[in-house]
Amino acid sequence: MIASAVVVILLGGVAGGLMLKRGHDASVREDRASTAARETAAAEEKAADAARSEQDEADEIERSIRRDAVRDLEKNIVKSARKVVKTGYFDGPILKASCTATGGGSSDDLTAITGTFDCLAVTKENADGTMSGYGYDGTIDWDSGTLGWEVDN
Repeated sequence: MIASAVVVILLGGVAGGLMLKRGHDASVREDRASTAARETAAAEEKAADAARSEQDEADEIERSIRRDAVRDLEKNIVKSARKVVKTGYFDGPILKASCTATGGGSSDDLTAITGTFDCLAVTKENADGTMSGYGYDGTIDWDSGTLGWEVDN
């Protein structure tokens, strides 16, 4: 009878130990899965941050290209206006040109396909910061970089 009791106690101890081990192993698996999930989420967030950073950099490059195109438009308007001065139709001198985006399509709006501009071939800069001169309408096709301008009637 004592031997039976010892066997029952030993079997109970072994069974209890196995249950504890099984619970411990499940806990370790859950911890590993949780750690793996956190590491995956962190890696995905890092990749998303890198992609956003790359897009921001690409957007800034595009904005810079567009600002250069506006400067090119202004340079071309100065050349055009100076030619018109030589014909006697405009009075000079043409000091510079200044273009302002109208109705959307500014160089900052990267969704715009074209930009439209009110431009001024400047003949006089006033003390109050205003300018006077001859009006031009300008357009830029952002995709092709094509510039267009004409005297504003």
